[in-house]
Amino acid sequence: MANAQLKAQYMAQVFAMESSEGTDHFYDKSFFSCLPGSEISETFKNRSTNSSITVKLVPDCSNKRFLGFILCFVVDFEHHLEFFDISVNCKCQLKTKCGDHHDFAYRWNSINPLHRDISFDSNHVILFI
Repeated sequence: MANAQLKAQYMAQVFAMESSEGTDHFYDKSFFSCLPGSEISETFKNRSTNSSITVKLVPDCSNKRFLGFILCFVVDFEHHLEFFDISVNCKCQLKTKCGDHHDFAYRWNSINPLHRDISFDSNHVILFI
């Protein structure tokens, strides 16, 4: 998990340098990691079991210490153990108290060159940045 978090931090820094303000983004170059597990690491301070979460940010979000968000969630493969192809899609909306919002979409598609079923025997933690 530590290597995935370091990679995510690096990607956030690169994105911060390349990003333009005021536009919605689709991240085709986003970082994706899929690890066996059923729990979100306690390293993630803001967690929720719901599909939405409220996070208080410092008043000046342009401060250089704030790099971005990492979306992390658990996928339950218990009833879907074998796949030929896997696609993970995630959409999120960041909204300010004033009602301004930015929409983000993340997508990862598996590459299955052997054209065989992919099997999972446990839940997995997914990270997107």
